[in-house]
Amino acid sequence: MAENQGALNQVKTQLNNAVQLIGDYKGFEKISEVKKGESLVQLIYFVRYDRQPLRFVFLFYKPDDQWRIQNFLFDEKFLED
Repeated sequence: MAENQGALNQVKTQLNNAVQLIGDYKGFEKISEVKKGESLVQLIYFVRYDRQPLRFVFLFYKPDDQWRIQNFLFDEKFLED
């Protein structure tokens, strides 16, 4: 992600815009942690805001000895996973 600063800035802008609409942060809950082999893990969090929740999905990849974020998204979907 550090190598793609434009995409990172775009995600920050989208999240800031969403938070302005959905209100104050109220907390979070871990929904799932799915290991996909020894080198891939997916974490899903439910984040509570004043007006509505958001789902955050993180995909971490470990090519050698350090984990790095491979993919990240946030949306309003809760029943698909």
